[in-house]
This record gives sequence, C-alpha cells and structure tokens, in this order.
Amino acid sequence: MRTVVWHVLHLLLLAVLTESQAGQESIEYWNEVGRKCLESKINSDVGAILAEKQTPPKNVILFIGDGMGIATITAARVARNQKNGNTDVNKPFFFETFPFSGLSKTASFDTHTTDSAAAAVALMCGRKVEQNTLGRLPGFGNKCEFGEKAKIKDGIADLAIDKGVDVGFVTTSSITDATPGAMYAKDVHRRMEFDSAPFMNATNCDDIATQILSHPADKFKVMMGGGHAQFLPNAVGGNRTDNRSIEEEWTHLRPMQKAQSRVLLTGTEDFVRHTPEDDQQLLGIFAPLHFPYRVDENLRNSSSVPRLSEMAVKAVQVMNKQSDSRGYFLMIEGANIDKAQHKNRFHLATEELNEFDRAIEQVTQMVGDDTLIIITADHAHALTIPGYLNKSHSIFERDGNVSQIFFATGPGYGDGNRTLYSPEESEDPHFAQPASFFFTDARHGGEDVGIWAKGPYAWLFTGTMENTQIAYNIKYLLCLDNKERSICDLRKSIASKKKNEDAEKLMSTGKASPQEQSIHILNTDLPIRGTMIALIVITCLLAVLVAILLIVLLRSTFRGTVKPSENSA
Repeated sequence: MRTVVWHVLHLLLLAVLTESQAGQESIEYWNEVGRKCLESKINSDVGAILAEKQTPPKNVILFIGDGMGIATITAARVARNQKNGNTDVNKPFFFETFPFSGLSKTASFDTHTTDSAAAAVALMCGRKVEQNTLGRLPGFGNKCEFGEKAKIKDGIADLAIDKGVDVGFVTTSSITDATPGAMYAKDVHRRMEFDSAPFMNATNCDDIATQILSHPADKFKVMMGGGHAQFLPNAVGGNRTDNRSIEEEWTHLRPMQKAQSRVLLTGTEDFVRHTPEDDQQLLGIFAPLHFPYRVDENLRNSSSVPRLSEMAVKAVQVMNKQSDSRGYFLMIEGANIDKAQHKNRFHLATEELNEFDRAIEQVTQMVGDDTLIIITADHAHALTIPGYLNKSHSIFERDGNVSQIFFATGPGYGDGNRTLYSPEESEDPHFAQPASFFFTDARHGGEDVGIWAKGPYAWLFTGTMENTQIAYNIKYLLCLDNKERSICDLRKSIASKKKNEDAEKLMSTGKASPQEQSIHILNTDLPIRGTMIALIVITCLLAVLVAILLIVLLRSTFRGTVKPSENSA
C-alpha cells in the first residue's frame, strides 16, 4: 500500500516540476508569460472597469513598420517636418497620436538582436524561434527531416482559419519575404523562397512560394505584395527551375468555403480596374521582387506598383465585403523602411515611413468601433542621433565632424573618411548616412521598439512587454486558442457575475419569492458551486491518502510493540 501511495505522490510532484521547468522552446513557457502580463492588466482596478464596459474587437489590423525603431521614428519625424516647412519639427506622425502606447522587447530565441524572420514569428505566433527560421520549432535543424512535429501550427493565421476568422496581409516586399512568410510558411529557412534557392540544397523542404497553395495560406482572403520571380519559371523571367507557375496554380485551387472565386492581379492596371466583390479571394503580385522605393517612384513621376496606402485600403474593402464573416485579422507591412536603412539611405527610409503613416491614417478612417488597430515594429536599426545640431539646419547635415544621423554599420562607412560631407551632398535623395563599420547591409539594432494602439481593448498594449505578447493578446481578443482562456471566457464570467448581482439586488428588495430565491441559488452560482465541488473532491482525496498513510504507520507501529503470547513457543 505504501508503494502505491508514494508512487502517486511522486507522479504529482513530477507533474508540478515538469510544468514549472518548461523551457523557452515551448509554447507553454510563452503562454505563461503572456497570461501573467495580460491578467495583470485585466485584473487591475482600471482594467476590471474597462473590461466590463467594452465590447471585444471583431477585427484586428496589425501594422508592422519593418526596422522602425524609436530613433528611426524620431529622425524621420524631424526630416518630414523640416521638408514640409513646419516650425514644430517634432509634430507627430498620425500613429503617434493613438491613445495607448508601450514598448516591445525584440530578442530572438538564440540572439540578442533579432532578424526579421524570428521577430515576425514572435509577432504572428506568440513564441520565440531561432534566427532566420519560419514556422519551425527551435532545435530541429535546417533540413526539414522531422516532418510535422517540427512545424508551428498555433500561429494567429492557423487558429483564425480554423475558427472561421478571415486572414490577409499586405506588404511592400515579396510575399515570400520574412514578415508575410511568418504568417503561413512552415519548417523553412527564410531564404528558401523558391525551389532552386541556394538554401534549398540537400533538403527536402517545401519552398515558401509553393506554400501559398497549402494550409493556411490557401484560405487567406487577401495577399498583396511583390515577388513574381519566386512564383514563375525561368522561361518567363522567374527564378523557378521546376517549370511551375505557382500564381496560375493558385487560381485553380478550389475557393475557400466562404468564397466563390479567386482573383489574381499582376500589375497596376489590374489593380486600378479591380472592384472588390462579395465572396472572393484576392492575390496581387505587382513587382518582380520587392517594391521600388517611393522616392524613386516620385522622381520618375510615375507608379510602377500600387502604393502601400492603396493596397491597404483595398485589402480592408475586400475584408469588409464578407457579409457573414466572424471578423478578420489583417497584417500590413511597410517593408522598405527596413530595406532603405540596410543601405544607410535615410531619405528613402523617411519617405517609406511617411507612406506607412499615410496607410494607417486612411485605414483608421475606414474602420468602425469594432476594429482594433495596432502599430509596431519587428526590430530596430542600429541608428543614433548624436551631436548638437541647431534646428535651423537639416537633420541630414553634420555638427562639426559628427553626422546628426549616424549608423553603427553599413555601406555608409565608405572609405572611413566621410565625416566632411557638404550640406548639398546630404540632400541627395540617395545619400548614405555615415557608419562606423563597413557592411554591405547594415545590421539591425537590439533595443525595444514602440507599440501604439487604438480601438477596443487597446489598453492591453501598454507598458513594456515581450513581442510574443502581441500575438498572445490578439489570440485572446479573437478567442482563437482553445487551450488558453480568452475574452470569450471573460465575457461569460462578467455576464454571470452581473446576473448574480441583479438577482441579489432583487432578493434584497424583498420582491423575490422563496421559489425564485431557490431557483437563483440553484442556477446562477454554477461557477462558484463548481469550484466548491472541485475543492471538496480534492479535500476528500487528500483525506483518503492521509488516512491510508496513518493506517500503514499504525500497523507498522503495532507490530513492533505487541508482546508474544504464552503459546508462541
């Protein structure tokens, strides 16, 4: 008997220890982090009041300014105001006027400073992964040899599709790039964008482009960006050596359950002519790879691709056309903010951030009170604003030998002696700000990035949090994860509490009959009664275990103290 008891106790102890020692490679670890952070806000005095009065969002729109660190925003804000002739050089961007803001920590699973892939997975899935990986759990290598068990299947997009919530994204990069790829790609290195990509050698991985044909991307309502080359064969100017046209194959897929047709747009003329209709899935690919910079489009006085703001508006129009939708999750990325900074070209980055802000403003004007809008960045750049340059000078100039906009790394290093550039040189749209160390592409920065939020439950996105918290909060607010508590559970609890309070008020006034009071006791305290029953059962079990242990100990003691009888020779 003692063996059985100790075995049971050992199993209970082991379960507790295993739960408490869950490592950072597990979703349980990050869910626990997310749960504690969210509950601290929900259970606060202010949070309890707001949660009781607010209706949860039906839709969530997540804007990601790739590489949009705090210093990037500050420098671009000043540059924009100076260009526009504003006397207040710190007049905020539109998104900076949102009522709630916070900070997001950006480190990846294995590095202090993240790349875009690991950062995007954190934002889209709520867990940290290894640098340069998409849809792959930590510790599974680079060859896709572990099958389904290496794949992340609990991202926002996966869970939303299963719940009937529409999903879409818009980007100015290739739609196979790191940030959009984090929404759907499984078990790949971020550079596995097409079948003959160098990273595909000696692996059995499915390239990212082909994965738009399978779950969950085959059920996305909107996908817009660049990347024709990754989807088309060599014969027509693409990168593929398997002679497949993934774009054409996508059009022949059966439409998702709530859609009647698939629409493919491949150029600006298609985009302009397109009118959003009910029940359609939209794939728009408008550039060979990434979009050209807005500065270059403006200098040519022409548009070879749609603007980010135009795509964002059309995406919301398509999302809103679904009459029986349970809501939607839409991600909109300003990818070229990052790409310009990789080349230290801050004029380009400023104009990309302006367009990003324009998209946010136009979308905000389109949506109603049922939509939560979140603005953040996946990571920062190693950019600083040193010196004491007078405000009468352009921020692109220098204070003596100190450049007012200065990168830690990148091609702006030149020959190492670029500190004496002239004001005229610094106004060239393609001018590269100086850098301390030479790299073909500037390295990212590892500091926290900003979060701005507007709409129902936007107050959850305040304070300093992990980037995984953003995904956790979105899952919570859209009631996506059956393994975690959600806003749906909270609303039921609030409704039950209110019902109890109303019934108690009714009884306290003496208007309730004895029969009504009995019904109230039986029917309105179910959560409390359930908890009490559970506690009683647990107490009984513990009492039985204690009784068994006492019996075993008493029997052992009795055997050791009883005297032998006279007949026991």
